[in-house]
Amino acid sequence: MEEIEKIKKQIEAIIFISSSPITIQDLVKFFNLEENIINEVVDKLIEDYSQRGIIILRKDDSLQFVTSNQVSETVERFMKFQLEKDLTPAALETLAIVAYLGPITRAQIEILRGVNSSYILRELMIRGYVERKQEGHNFYYDISLEFLKFFGIQNKEELPNFLQTKEKLSEILSKYSHYA
Repeated sequence: MEEIEKIKKQIEAIIFISSSPITIQDLVKFFNLEENIINEVVDKLIEDYSQRGIIILRKDDSLQFVTSNQVSETVERFMKFQLEKDLTPAALETLAIVAYLGPITRAQIEILRGVNSSYILRELMIRGYVERKQEGHNFYYDISLEFLKFFGIQNKEELPNFLQTKEKLSEILSKYSHYA
């Protein structure tokens, strides 16, 4: 039973840190356990979170933390409140990377920043400064028309010339291109 509790905590953490839905099959492979054991643990987690502000949403084979319908209005008001604030230094850093190097993958952004950037990218997309496009299996981030309008420029070429910085960032990315 102690082992199940340990796995339950581990699965909870994995669902929490994952920027996209995690599948039962991925958990089965990762933990090298039978599907029925993973399903049993996931069912317990779903029950544990059923009356909280965040819940575990299960759709078919996929799991993800989402806000509960019971608090959706509060979350929506808070998101609007947050968006009225200035961008954080981390958001400005991420926006600069996207502006100068986009289209760029999240993995490439994270290599440069050294931290998970999914929340910041989501915030920048909500604000309308960044857009995500899919090419094959990869998602790329780039600046949006809203970004250009906000900064009063017609295209990327009108951004201040930080050529040396751009070359240094590109050099760093080329060293880690196998991660992207």
